[in-house]
Formats: sequence, structure tokens, C-alpha cells
Amino acid sequence: MTLQLWSEAIETTKRSLILIWRSIVSTGGTITLPKDFGKDAIDIAMIWATCHRRCDRFHEAEEIYVRIYHACRNSCRIDDDRLTSAYTVLAELYEEHNHWRKVIELHQGMLAEYRTHLGNKHHLTIRTIYVLASLCSEHGHGNGYDYYQEIIDVLGHGDHHCHPDALGAMMWMCRWHYETGQWHKLRNVCRILWDTWRHQHAGYAKFTADFVEVLYLRYRYLLEHHIHVEYSVLRGLIIEYRDACVKTFGVSAAITIKATVELANYSMQMEKHVREAISLYEEVQASIETSSKTKTSIISTITITQVRERLTQAYVQVCSHSSAPTEIIERAIKVMLYRYESLQNTLGWAHKETLTILRELVHLHMKIKKQESVTTVQRMLLEATLQIISREKHSRTLHEAGRVVGQILTSCGLVSYGHDMLHELRLRIITGTGTPNSKLGIKLDTAVSRVSFVFLVTLEQVMRENLSISYAEVMADYITESVLYESYSRSLKSSSTSVLGHAARLRAFLFRHKRQTQLQRIEKQSFEIFIKKWPFQAATHIQEMLYISLLEQIGEEVREIDVGDVACRSSVAKVSALLQHGQGQEAFEVAQCAFRFIKEQRSYFQSDNVHYGFKLSGLMVLLGTDKSVKASIDAKLHQNMRQLSQEIIREVLKSCKESNLEFVRLPLPDLNGLIALLGKQQNYADLELTLTPVDTRTPVEVSRSTKALEVRHHH
Repeated sequence: MTLQLWSEAIETTKRSLILIWRSIVSTGGTITLPKDFGKDAIDIAMIWATCHRRCDRFHEAEEIYVRIYHACRNSCRIDDDRLTSAYTVLAELYEEHNHWRKVIELHQGMLAEYRTHLGNKHHLTIRTIYVLASLCSEHGHGNGYDYYQEIIDVLGHGDHHCHPDALGAMMWMCRWHYETGQWHKLRNVCRILWDTWRHQHAGYAKFTADFVEVLYLRYRYLLEHHIHVEYSVLRGLIIEYRDACVKTFGVSAAITIKATVELANYSMQMEKHVREAISLYEEVQASIETSSKTKTSIISTITITQVRERLTQAYVQVCSHSSAPTEIIERAIKVMLYRYESLQNTLGWAHKETLTILRELVHLHMKIKKQESVTTVQRMLLEATLQIISREKHSRTLHEAGRVVGQILTSCGLVSYGHDMLHELRLRIITGTGTPNSKLGIKLDTAVSRVSFVFLVTLEQVMRENLSISYAEVMADYITESVLYESYSRSLKSSSTSVLGHAARLRAFLFRHKRQTQLQRIEKQSFEIFIKKWPFQAATHIQEMLYISLLEQIGEEVREIDVGDVACRSSVAKVSALLQHGQGQEAFEVAQCAFRFIKEQRSYFQSDNVHYGFKLSGLMVLLGTDKSVKASIDAKLHQNMRQLSQEIIREVLKSCKESNLEFVRLPLPDLNGLIALLGKQQNYADLELTLTPVDTRTPVEVSRSTKALEVRHHH
């Protein structure tokens, strides 16, 4: 056998059998076991058949096994181990070659013998019925259902509990009736199995946790969806399931924890059982947290996250009533906070479910009605906002998140805080700096892109009471400010003239939107740059007045910037405004500072600026002003202003002369203004010089000057 010389082994075993059991070799006749060496003869015959099997001689091996089986049947008792072994080996041969009908017929023959000699309840009879039931069910030769039913009928006798040997048949019936939809038969089977497990589970090894769970699920499905029992009946079943699991498998077993969750889930459906559901969820939570073994065993079926989710829902339901005690609310906050943190890590800050828990947490805190709770809510909303705009990149998600946060702030009466937060965030995102001494404590660790404007604009729209301004208009403001500030920031690294232009445009935007803090910051920063290149000879506050007037003038224009030209225009506007407000001294100092700057820039040498020189000089003698302005100027100041006016006009006339600008070429209104101004100054020498060429001007020249004036005013 070891050398696997099967042909030689066949001849050797055959010669041995001829000596001790000749009838096994010959064919025909009734065969029995030899009187001597019976066991040895069977062993040698088995080896002989095995050698034929190794040589793929099925029929020869079959014939030998059949003769051994018949010999044992004719010579042994029905329950003799030799007979059992002989027919088992023959059955294995048939199974090896998929001769299922022969296998079944062989077992059916033995079953008939067992029934006759041993009775229906003998363990060999029951075992053979199980084998036949399995073969018929798997291979379709006959009806396995009848064999399983026979086992139940023979061993059951109508009892309310299942016999241990019939448990396998009953389990098969449970699956069969469930899969074929025979609900009334399934109810009887489930009831028997259920009662057997609950009351007589000891000694029933087949009642594993997996089977018990399947039994419970099928029984509950049957009662809930096909029998339609009342809520109390089904809840009673779940209570029985949990209690029996505790008794059978222990408190920390996975099936027990799942049973507890089942009971808690079902209790949530009735208001009066919600408190009990909370206790059950907390029991599960404590069990999982204190037992690492439990955590490992149930990791694929139930997690602490799922338990906390259910517990959160339960607390929300309980705390929705105004009568909920503070103790319950505080416990609810603790559980929901853990759930909130878990969702942040798994789904993200901007996810719908995360924001839903945030909303519930905020409402619970506000129920406590303490300043500490309000502070906590503000901190939570600020943190959520910072995380969302820093992490989220999808505009649709940002829009929805902004809407939810805005609704939370509105519902809690924190709109004022929301606007403060919004203003600070906008400032930090666009400028990179916040409001000095801000109490919000906002810090952005990473750069936030413009896509975050979707969140901020939506938040502003939700909190804004006046909805006359559309979403698009608000978004346009955000983007415009961002672009203007970026341009201004880049200009800080370039020329001073560029800084002036970008600062003026940004300042104009901030002025229109009443952003006073930002406006002052831009004015101060750009003034320091400007003054380094074009220092003014005046007090600091006068310099700032003149500089701001420059920014105001540039902010209203789109033309290319020439600082001197702008100073000509802005100085007139600023001095005029100061005089109208009764600030004569400031008007004088600004005019003096502006004149010196314009003189240094030689701006009056440009013909387009000449009439601004006339106007500035005229303002210093209060030309064109009302009586109230004149009344507010004292004699000394009036004298100083007159002197400055004369200095200005002399510089303008000098510029005209050096630039070969003939007075006859001036527009008629400018010429009339100049004549009036010189007369007001009592500057008769210059007045005579001015009038002399005018007397010789032809009507055509007057017409040309008038047209030039019209063109200039048009531009």
C-alpha cells in the first residue's frame, strides 16, 4: 500500500481472502462472514476494494463493498458497528461518484431495517432520517420536507417544546416555511423554538447566538408584518429576547447588546417609553466603553457611534418639551456633543447631519437660560463657521451651511453677534487683519479662498432683515472689495502714484459702505507712503486733510493720475467745504499747504489748471461765498487769507506768462473771474495788465474761448 503498487496489492489481498474468506471472492449465493477471523477478513476485503478504487475500477470496488455489506447484514445485528461501517463505506463510494439515487436507496433500505428492528425513536433511525432528509433536500431525489416532518412528529408528540434530537429538523422547518411564505406554519414552529430556547436552553448546543438572532428576526418579522400583533405584544417579545440573552449569553455578549438596542429602538416609538429607551441606550454605551472584548466582538454589527446617534434622537425627543428638567438637558448636551464631534471627524463640519446636531445642541444650551450657555453657543457657532470656510470648497455645500448657521443665529436671537462675526470674518479674509481689540478672538490658520464668500453672503442674507438687496449684489460687493484690496496690496510694492490710485478707489468703496475702521486704516497706511515722496509743509492734521481730499478726488475720477493736477482740483473742493462749515483757519492752512505743493509740482503751468488757481485764490478773499462765511472770519485771518490769495494769483499769472498763455485765449467766464478776483484784491497793476490785451480781442476769439470752455466742461 505504501509503495502504491495497486495491481500487486490486488493479487496479494485476493490470495489472502481465498484462504480465509473464499465466498467474498466467488460470486453468487448467500454470503456471510467467516466464523474465524471475521474482523480481519473484513479489513482485508476493504483493502482489496480500496485498491480497485485507486485503479479507478468503480464497478469492481462497488461489487466488493456490496458483498461486504450483505455479509455483515446476514451475519450481524442491525445495530452492529461492522454493519454500520460497511454500509457507510458503500455510501461514501456512491457519493464520491455522485450516484445520489443509489446513496438514497441504500439509506432507505437501512431506514426500513432500523424501523423494523429498533423502532422509530432509536438514535440510528433518527440519524438515518436526517441523512435522507438532507440528501433529498440537496439533490432533489424525493421530498426532504417529509423526512424532517417525520422526525418532528415522532419526537414531538404535540409538546410545546422541541425534543433535543428534533431541533435540527425544527430549524430546517423554520427556514423552509420562512422562505416559502407559509406564515401560519412558521408561527407554530417559531413559537415552539422560542419557548424551548427560553425555558430549556440548557443542553441545546444548537441554540447558538447566530441561530437565536435569526430566530428572533424571523419571529418578529412574522408577528409584525403578517400576523399584525399589537405594539405591546411585539414589545413583550423583544423584552423576552433581551432577558433570555442576558440569562443565556451574559450582559456583555454581542447578541445581548444588540437585543438591548432593539428594545430601545422599539421603545422610541411610544412617547411613554422614551425615558426607558434612554436608560437602555446609556446601558449599552457604558457596556461598550467598559469592555474592550465587547468592542472587538461587535465591531461589525454595532458601534458606539450608532448607539450615540439613537441616544441623541431620544434626548432630542425628550428635551423638545418645555418641561424637560435641567439635569436631562445637561445629559443630552453631553451625549450630543460627543455625537457632534464624531460627525465632524467622519462627515465633516459642513455636512447636513453635522449641522443638524449643531442646531439641536444650540437649542439645548439656550434652554438653560444662562449667560454661560449663551457664551458657549457663540463659541460653537464661531468655531463651526471658521472650520466650514477653511475646509469646504464646494459652493453648494457652503451655501447650505451658511443658510443653516444663519437660521440658528436668528432663532436664538444672536443676530447682532452674527453681524459682528460676519464683519470680522470679512475683514480677515479680505485684508488679512482684524478689528483692533476685537473680542471675538477669530484666528484663521490657513488662507481662505474667495469661494468662502458663498457662505458669508448666504449668512448675511439670512440675517438681513431688509431683503431689498439681492444675493448677487451682496456677492458683487464682496468680490469688488476683495479685488480692490488685492490691487492696493500689490501696489504697495510699486510706485507711490500707483498706491495713491488704488488707495483712492478702495477708500471710495469703503466710504460708500460706511466701513470707517478700514477706511481710516487705508488712509493712514497710504498717507505714510505718500508723505515720504511728497512731503507737505504744514501741521500733520492739515497734511492729512489735504491728502484725504486727494483720495476723494481720485476716487471720483477714472482719468490717469497726475498728483499735481489732482491737487489743483481737490484743494478747491476741500477749501470751499471747510469755509462752508465755518472752519476758516483750517481752510486757510489747507489752501496754503496745497498752494505750496502745487507750486512745487508746477501744475499751474498746465493751461487746464489755471482756472483752479483763480478759484483757490478767490476763495481766500471769500469771493462767491455767503455772508455767514464772511462773518466767521476775523480780521487777522482775513488779512492772512488775502495775502495768500495774492501769492496764489501771482504764481498763476507768472505761470501763464512763462507758458506764453495769453489772457485773450482764456474762456470768458475764467477771464471775468480773474478780473473780479484782482479787483477784490485791489491788485490794480495786474488788473491793468490783464485788461489791456482783452480790449483788443475780436468776437471770433471770444467765440473760440467760449467753445474751449464748453469742451473742457464736457470732459
